[in-house]
Amino acid sequence: ATYNLHGLNQGKPFLCDLLKSCNVVCVQEHWLAVNDFYLLSDLDDSFVVYASSGMEKALCKSVLYGRPYGGVAIFMQNKLAKLCKIIAKNERCIILRVGHILIINVYMPCNNNDLYEEMLGYISNFIHSQSDCDSVVLCGDFNLEFPSANSLWVSVQAFLTESKLNVTKSFLPNGGLSEYTYIHQLLNCTSSTDHFLVSDNLL
Repeated sequence: ATYNLHGLNQGKPFLCDLLKSCNVVCVQEHWLAVNDFYLLSDLDDSFVVYASSGMEKALCKSVLYGRPYGGVAIFMQNKLAKLCKIIAKNERCIILRVGHILIINVYMPCNNNDLYEEMLGYISNFIHSQSDCDSVVLCGDFNLEFPSANSLWVSVQAFLTESKLNVTKSFLPNGGLSEYTYIHQLLNCTSSTDHFLVSDNLL
C-alpha cells in the first residue's frame, strides 16, 4: 500500500488499519524529525520501519518555524525485513531491496520541474545499478496525474520506457470516486496523483 499521511497525527488511524492487512506500507508526509521516528516504530511491533525526514537539513541550520513537512517511510513486516537491504535514502525517496525485488517509495516535488526531473534521474540510476533484480515496485505521491497535460509528463514517459515500468492505473475501477486517490469533499476537489509503477513481470 501507499498512503500520504498529511501528517502522522492525521493519518495514523487509517495507517494502523493498513498495517493489519498489508506486508509493506509506503507512506509520505509523516512530518516527523529524526528524533521522533520512534512514533512510527511504536505503531506495530510486527514491522520494521525505514524512514527519512524532510526537515533534517532545515533543523540542522536553525529552529523550525511554521508547520512541519515532508518525510517518507516504508513499513516492512518483520519476516520480510530479514531479507531487506537499504539501497538509497533521502528526504524524498527510500529504495529497499528485498531479495530480488526493489521497492521504491517516493514523494515527488510539486511546482519544481528541475527537482522533479532530478529525482527521476536519481531513481533511474539505482534501478539500473541493481541489474540482478527481477522486479521493481515504485510507488508513492507523484504530484502528477498519469497521463498529464503538464510538460513533466514527457519526462515521466521517458523514465517509464527507460526503466521498463508500467502504470497500473488501468486496474482501478472506472467511474465514481474509486478512480481518485485524493478526495476533499468540502472543497469538492479530487485528483489521482498517487501511483504504483511496476516492472513487466509484475504487471
